[in-house]
Amino acid sequence: MPGWTGVSCEQAICNSPCSGGQSCVAPDTCSQDPSLSGGDRHTCLLAEKGSIECWGSDYYGQMTFEKSAFSRVSAGANHTCAQYQDETISCWGDGFYGQNQAPGGPFASVSAGGFHNCALRLDGRIFCWGDDLYGQLESPDGFYKQLSGGRYHSCAIREDGIVRCWGDNSDLQAKPPESKQFIQVAAGEYHSCGLTNDGEAECWGSNLEGQTSAPEGPFNSVVVGRYHSCAIQYDGYVNCWGADAYARPPHAAKRFITLTAGRYHTCGVAEDGITHCSGNDSSGQASPPPDLPVQLQ
Repeated sequence: MPGWTGVSCEQAICNSPCSGGQSCVAPDTCSQDPSLSGGDRHTCLLAEKGSIECWGSDYYGQMTFEKSAFSRVSAGANHTCAQYQDETISCWGDGFYGQNQAPGGPFASVSAGGFHNCALRLDGRIFCWGDDLYGQLESPDGFYKQLSGGRYHSCAIREDGIVRCWGDNSDLQAKPPESKQFIQVAAGEYHSCGLTNDGEAECWGSNLEGQTSAPEGPFNSVVVGRYHSCAIQYDGYVNCWGADAYARPPHAAKRFITLTAGRYHTCGVAEDGITHCSGNDSSGQASPPPDLPVQLQ
């Protein structure tokens, strides 16, 4: 997800939030978080000097790509997209629906969904490509500042803070609160969550496993999987809710600066730069390589 600049914080353990995609690293200093993204059975991290490190399944070639200097990475179900430092986009892996065929840029950000992708143009308009079975490519008009691709739907925040979603709405996962303003939104499979202006998490859609029953915040960021949700509290610790098998912090005793939820797993980069994961590890998606060279800006 894109970050915003020019926001200060009160102390290293924040009592007030940095903007989405940023963490408080020193008094009055917000820093861009490392880019980390989980798919169905793989996870990718933007490492030092713009390189990307991935772990888990490479069955569809979702971890096989030409090395380059990237600025962010986003994992879909069985494919991966990344943004180069010149603001263009490349995708690789499963391309059955054309989701690995990236359009020409430049773009401000990209978010990989299950079998589709959406990107923000520099002027804030949305462009999507890939699977359109549920209307995933029918993005709304207007100008947006952050977006998130879910499995069969996507959500985005307008410049006025209002969330709009499109695509599959079978469990009301694409029907956000109409009157509330948000600073971050995360689209999952059957549910979505967002952070309000005061840092509270609000979720909508299926609550089959309690994944929309968000605890009281405040939080700095929120991520969602299929049946679970997790958020980073202001103090850096992670709080998860939903299905017990997946709703577990990557490391209960550490503070985190960034977090991602795959379909059945969760990973995060702790303040010490070490990546930890929890949840399903059937393909190694929750087993990051030791000593990952994370770039802490």
